[in-house]
Amino acid sequence: MNAYNEWKPVLARYLVFPKKPIAHLKRRAMKRLMILLLVVPLILTSCTREPYADFTASKKAVAVGELVYFTNRSMDAKSYEWDFGDGYASANYNVSHSWEAPGVYNVSLSAFGRNGHTDVYTMEIQVFGPVADFSVTSTTVKVGETVNFTNLSTGAQLYDWDFGDGGYSSDYDASYYWLDPGVYTVTLTASDNNGNYDVVSTTITVVAAAADLEIIVKEYYDEYVVPDASVILYPTLDDWDNQTNAIEEKFTDANGRVVFRGLTPGRVYYVDVYEQYHDNYQLAAEDVAWIETQVLQPDVLNSFIAYVDYYPPSKKTTATRKELKVIHGQMATGKEPRIKATSGKK
Repeated sequence: MNAYNEWKPVLARYLVFPKKPIAHLKRRAMKRLMILLLVVPLILTSCTREPYADFTASKKAVAVGELVYFTNRSMDAKSYEWDFGDGYASANYNVSHSWEAPGVYNVSLSAFGRNGHTDVYTMEIQVFGPVADFSVTSTTVKVGETVNFTNLSTGAQLYDWDFGDGGYSSDYDASYYWLDPGVYTVTLTASDNNGNYDVVSTTITVVAAAADLEIIVKEYYDEYVVPDASVILYPTLDDWDNQTNAIEEKFTDANGRVVFRGLTPGRVYYVDVYEQYHDNYQLAAEDVAWIETQVLQPDVLNSFIAYVDYYPPSKKTTATRKELKVIHGQMATGKEPRIKATSGKK
């Protein structure tokens, strides 16, 4: 009631009645009453004035992390409270604020009056920035099975995929497969040219699967099948060269055929074929594709033709397989290499 305190001396002056004749006192009383009738409403109005909340913003559309400055234009308030719509607040008179994520935020200012009343003013702020999002063809797959990722991000120009096993991609959309069972977290980071970014992740469960591989051994030129040939699978070319870490050895049947079961899908193997008059070592020296299988698919019988060269009995040797790889590899020197076409023999 500050206004009352200001008017109190005036009221006291006119409410004191000196000792004078009755007629004169009546005139004075009427005069003072009229003054009171004018003054009291002013006092009451001053005591009950309502707060008025208002403010302006430097911008109503900004990028993520960009500051917005708010100027308080409220009236007849003793305190203020700002709410920025993202969990942050302030009690300062003028404020500035930035947002960490894109969206539409309602910024409100509450103005609290001396009479206990409150007024609220609200303004909408649009915050722009990248939003990362993607969809997947499946979240549970087998080893070697390809998953396709469709990018649904907005407001971004750069994309980084992390497939959870050390594999990465910067393509817009991505495809990927895993060689080992497990649960992998796939993360997409979508960034704009200003350094703002958003991240989204999902998990892919990769379960064990088996691939079977049928190998048919044929002589290169006449294409007859070679029975009773030793066939060894290796996981890498270095293993094939050095005869280390062999997967398994099997022998071809009367139709030159052998089947390896329970192999890992999604990868290639290297085929070592030896029979006392046949091997694939010179072909391997000419083009590694002659001994490298295709990427194996799960739950199907994959097929590979392993071509070999024939060596007559006059060239029979007691050399080991590893030695023969060197000898027959040297025989390829100076010859027109037989390059394996993608569709088969050339």
